[in-house]
Amino acid sequence: MRRAVLALPLLSATAALAEGNPWGIAGELDITHDSNVLRAPTGGAVSDTIFSAGLRGQLDQGIGRERLRVNALLEHNRFQNQRALDNLSHEVTVGLSFEPGNLVFGELNLRNARNLANRTLQDGRVLTQGNLERQTQTTLRLSKGVVSTWTLVGGFDAFQRRESEAAYALSDLSYHSLDLGVRYQSTPELRLTALLRRSQGEYPNLGSGDDYSRNDLELRALWEPTGASQVDTRLVWGNSDHSLSTIRSGTQWSGAVSWTWQATGKTRLLARAARYSDTGARDIGIGSTDIVKNYNDALIRTTVDVGARWRATGKILLEATASRSQRSLSASLQSGTASSTGSDRSHTLQLAVSYQALRNLQLACQAGRESRSISGNVAGRSFPYSSTTFGCSVQAWLR
Repeated sequence: MRRAVLALPLLSATAALAEGNPWGIAGELDITHDSNVLRAPTGGAVSDTIFSAGLRGQLDQGIGRERLRVNALLEHNRFQNQRALDNLSHEVTVGLSFEPGNLVFGELNLRNARNLANRTLQDGRVLTQGNLERQTQTTLRLSKGVVSTWTLVGGFDAFQRRESEAAYALSDLSYHSLDLGVRYQSTPELRLTALLRRSQGEYPNLGSGDDYSRNDLELRALWEPTGASQVDTRLVWGNSDHSLSTIRSGTQWSGAVSWTWQATGKTRLLARAARYSDTGARDIGIGSTDIVKNYNDALIRTTVDVGARWRATGKILLEATASRSQRSLSASLQSGTASSTGSDRSHTLQLAVSYQALRNLQLACQAGRESRSISGNVAGRSFPYSSTTFGCSVQAWLR
């Protein structure tokens, strides 16, 4: 559901299993007030309060040379006034790390989730019924050591997104990709990777259906100039071919650079800048604090994120993040004719504090602000809005 999401990493932080105990079960209660619960355009905001009760489980178990990790969350979300948005959400992730020998390493990850999403269409039409977005994803990564400094790497990724309401079906997406490359690391401080990737996907409900294929060359450098800082750089040259949204066909480039710094034993800082030109696939799981999900309606998207985490005491953790995102929009992605273009800019600010009252009991409060403005001729592809959220939660673990 769409609420102050900064609390999630804070809650996950407390989910670290007790030493020697591979499993844990937690109950969660959360109350959040949202000044624009439907994410309606400026002037049409409706506020509401959301009550959530959830059950979380974790497993982290070594099995010989393998390791199994399971995280599961089941949550009932009830709206005080907008009862049509009441929903039961869930998210389950399963990860298996394995090492069959002969310098071969692998990791398999599975994810299945259902959450409330996209409550206002991109053209500004407000629909009061709840739209449940279902996501499934499978990721497999393999590596094979060749010599001391070179490693062969490869992987497979498959993703599917489906919306429960027909009005949101344009965002339905299926894709899969294969990649193969090499990694070079001569020192512990610097790791270089080059990958070739082939992706194929489909927006089945975009017009008569938009099939696409994409070939990418990805270069990545991970550098740790000091023991307390890390710089991660990614550059991608891609060529796409679309059957319907032909305006997207051609060569594009994407990239991202992030910097993390453990300034002191209590303070951690993060800065990140990114540009996305790929189609739908990279709009999920990219780690950005840009919480406005955009799927098939942006030609180019750039984001800048900054964040800070400060552990005031052994029990108190404060976190703040800010994000700015700009999209280059076309009103004619389906026809492939760039007859009218514009852009929008989204800003988010999130603050959170958590208190570890007991080893198995955590309290957290968070507040967030979202806003979006438009410029140029977006022709129904975007709209301005703003929203303020705040709330508190409690999480109790049994380990």
